[in-house]
Amino acid sequence: QQQEVIDELKNRLTSAPILTHPQDNVGFVLYTDASHFAFCAILSQSDNNGLKDVVEYASRSTKPVEQKYIIIELECTTIVWAVKKFHQYLYRFQFTIVTDHMALTYLNNMANLTSRM
Repeated sequence: QQQEVIDELKNRLTSAPILTHPQDNVGFVLYTDASHFAFCAILSQSDNNGLKDVVEYASRSTKPVEQKYIIIELECTTIVWAVKKFHQYLYRFQFTIVTDHMALTYLNNMANLTSRM
């Protein structure tokens, strides 16, 4: 069963349409994730059926100084990097950021933020 899922994923990532053109009348969803090794982001929009269409993928390796960050700083830095990366799409529209790091939802309430956050 796992092999079937891997094969299906490979098929979907290599079959048309891999990417879609952005639509002006649809909001964007920006997915981000971070590790001590890399940042990644996916910019997407919903199609007419409510499914997410990928507009663009982005990733980069972390810099040596970033590898020393704690995970909340990495996740926050990834969001800033991704918003800057996709600025040409996002600056005119409302968009949603989706991250798997729950601590980021409490940033507004945290008292001791570092300068990186």
